[in-house]
Amino acid sequence: KDKEKKHTPMDIEREGMKKLEDVKPSAPMLRD
Repeated sequence: KDKEKKHTPMDIEREGMKKLEDVKPSAPMLRD
């Protein structure tokens, strides 16, 4: 179950992108 807790760099990036989209969907300039 330790592997489930470990996040790969790609997973962290995906989570960050999702958070940015969910938190500030009205700020498309952040995507660039």
